[in-house]
Amino acid sequence: MNGSTNFLKKFRLCLLLFSIQIQSQIYNDQLNLELPSHFFGLDYFTASWQASIFEEDFYLSNLDQEKIEFSKLSNSLRLNYSGAEKMLSLYKEEFPSSSLSDNIDLEVANYYFKNEKYRYALKWFNRISENSVLKLDRPEFNFNKGYSLFSAKKYKEARPFFQKVKNDKKYQSDSHYYLGHIAYQLEDFDSALSSFGRISDPTKKEDLTYFQADMNFRLGRFNQAIDLAKKALENSNEAEKSELSKIIGESYFNLKLYSEAIPFLESYKGKKVVSERSIKQIDFMKEHKDKYNFSILFLVNRGDCENFKPCWKADPVYAKALISAQQYGISLFAIKINWTLSGCYFDKEIIIDLEKW
Repeated sequence: MNGSTNFLKKFRLCLLLFSIQIQSQIYNDQLNLELPSHFFGLDYFTASWQASIFEEDFYLSNLDQEKIEFSKLSNSLRLNYSGAEKMLSLYKEEFPSSSLSDNIDLEVANYYFKNEKYRYALKWFNRISENSVLKLDRPEFNFNKGYSLFSAKKYKEARPFFQKVKNDKKYQSDSHYYLGHIAYQLEDFDSALSSFGRISDPTKKEDLTYFQADMNFRLGRFNQAIDLAKKALENSNEAEKSELSKIIGESYFNLKLYSEAIPFLESYKGKKVVSERSIKQIDFMKEHKDKYNFSILFLVNRGDCENFKPCWKADPVYAKALISAQQYGISLFAIKINWTLSGCYFDKEIIIDLEKW
């Protein structure tokens, strides 16, 4: 009897220990399965990936194996591991009914966007159909994809994405900011000014003065351009002062305030500065055109030239001055000459083309 009792006690003890061991193993397995998610939530993708590798087990359930494979995939995509995109295709083939991968493209795209890797983000955004994005997530999708395109200087492609969120409370101000810059790059200055005027974020308004001055100048609103450019001069660096001086100088010139234009044009440090002498000569001819018949003659030395065009890129101020002189009735001529060892000879008169190019 005592032997039977002892046996039962030992058997019960073994069952208890075995039960404790199983429960401990289940607890440890569950804890280990949670490690990848824990590290992933902290953006420790390398540690999460390693934890997923260590948890690979032949005896895992299908659901747990699916989670482990998805964890490896998610981390590999964010770490930009070679072959990660192929892993995504294989995962979808192996687990076709998995709901875990439904939004993986969007998650990876937003991850790269958040970390300012816009080229990678754009690659993933381009894989996504807007209709497949939840309605709640579409504003973020449109803004992030729009900005990724904007950063790649694909302005025409970026514009419709910003337009979709320009009335969204969260993205409204930023969208108008980038729509304004896109319109500026595409030389749609009226639209640019309209978009800039709708920006509510004061920090973004601070760097717009130059663009507003430049756009008013290009639209022929020279007084507004002068006022804005002078305001921007107060807090500008040397490079900015040079560009702003150019806007002010050319605006004064177009308003026929030549003496005011000259000091600003001379302050411009680029290659497009017109000389004071050239301005004064044209100014003199305009003022005295009723007393004298003035002409401007250009001698062309190159034998391959068939017409004469002022260089708008190198000297836009002087190019405009020639147009103004012609409008005042001052004659412009260009003749081609040929050189020989004994001197130069008249060849022929060539056409003058003052159109901007």
